[in-house]
Amino acid sequence: MSSQRMDKISSLIQATLSEIIAREVKDPRIEWATITRVKVSPDLRTARISISTIKDQEHLTNMIIALNKMRGFLQNRLNDSIRMKYIPVLHFYPDKNIPYAFEIMEKISEVVPEIIKFDEEDEQELDGE
Repeated sequence: MSSQRMDKISSLIQATLSEIIAREVKDPRIEWATITRVKVSPDLRTARISISTIKDQEHLTNMIIALNKMRGFLQNRLNDSIRMKYIPVLHFYPDKNIPYAFEIMEKISEVVPEIIKFDEEDEQELDGE
């Protein structure tokens, strides 16, 4: 299957599933869920869904467990909303890119003041010459 078609299907599943979760799921463990990425297998039989939240890691872990338990309901609702020969089996995973991005931003913020300080010292040396 073409990569472009897989990307379109992934985007469609992401948008539709986000809407289903926002409108129909009333479970408090699913509050603040954000689907950050959907990756379907080439045969369209499985979908790996990355989830993030603005809440803590414990909430994210409980959210992933709850989403995987309600997988059947979500697949049925997806089947009602999207016309495909096969609706992929959904597998929910925590998105590890967002905590990693925060970690990198934190490291940059530690280094940036040093860079700014270094630039100011260089500027003072140039002005003094």
